Amino acid sequence: MSDDIQRQEEDWIARCRKGETQYFRFLVERYERMVRGVIRRLIAAEHDVDELAQQSFVSAYEKLAQFNGSCQFSTWLCQIALNKARDAMRARRHRESDLDVGELELMSDGDVPQAQIETQQEKQRRDRQLQAALGALKPEDREVIVLKYLQEYDYDCVSGMLGCTVQAAKVRSLRARERLKDILQRMGVKL
Repeated sequence: MSDDIQRQEEDWIARCRKGETQYFRFLVERYERMVRGVIRRLIAAEHDVDELAQQSFVSAYEKLAQFNGSCQFSTWLCQIALNKARDAMRARRHRESDLDVGELELMSDGDVPQAQIETQQEKQRRDRQLQAALGALKPEDREVIVLKYLQEYDYDCVSGMLGCTVQAAKVRSLRARERLKDILQRMGVKL
């Protein structure tokens, strides 16, 4: 993150802490996609994603005074989103989860070239396969895959969010990646 962006965030956070709550909107706009991305890969149902993302931002706002700057705001916010997703998964664990991977949206515009439609459909199909494979992983494996490979956090951040050592995060990552690969191969996905 550039120094200018870091200073801008620090200013927004300081202003929010002083009661200028409208500045929190800028943090939401900057990180909404990241938060939703983390949650979406852990909890597939879109209505749950919306609710958990909103809860994450509300919680971050309420706990903003506790943010001490020892890590980046985005890392702190991602930890909150991860905890919200974990809570939701625990609440649903007693019943069999229904993996909602979404409907395939077909383009209906006759002016769109067939090759573009096929490319979009293939991308959506592969995304559904990945989402289904992630859903088949244990929650702790899914978390490390999402954080390390889909959100692209380094091992220091991943270990902090998962509450383990860097070495343990690396081992968990390797094992989770192998399990994901096995699941995808059993689904017939060519790697």
